[in-house]
Amino acid sequence: IILSSLAFSQAIMTNGPELDNDRDSKMNRMLKGDDNSFYAYRVRSKGKGTSFFIEKYDKSSLKPVFSKEISLDDERRTKIEDVEYCQGNVFIFRRQYDKKADMMTLFYQTISSSGVVSDVLKEIVSVPSDHYEFVSFDIYPNPSNTKFLIKSSHKPDKKTAYQTDFILMD
Repeated sequence: IILSSLAFSQAIMTNGPELDNDRDSKMNRMLKGDDNSFYAYRVRSKGKGTSFFIEKYDKSSLKPVFSKEISLDDERRTKIEDVEYCQGNVFIFRRQYDKKADMMTLFYQTISSSGVVSDVLKEIVSVPSDHYEFVSFDIYPNPSNTKFLIKSSHKPDKKTAYQTDFILMD
């Protein structure tokens, strides 16, 4: 009797819809979102270059709402540092190294919840350094997703000690 009741007590599971994933496309991160949707950061490597996308998905159906490509001005000098969701927007943080000026600059741009990609790169901070490896940025959203804390560790040259700055971005 016990064995027969155990055999019938197994739960039945039905898989939901799958997120579409091309062979050349890799979902790097799932991002937070609002009550009805979430976002994903996707990198696609195909042929001659790499493309970066922000995608919005409906939480209930897992169907895509939009997919927006993020264009980098100069892939050799510009790198995406982090992608975060905050206050109804996706923030793309990118760093750009200017070798002639020995300067690393951290910028951000936004994508709205309706899919509008801002063309404007807004500068957050610039730090002097004679090599791009001497600069590190860490970006942390607060628990309520209203502000970012940005930690900047940098040194101007190989001989100098690192300096750490904290920036609160509202």
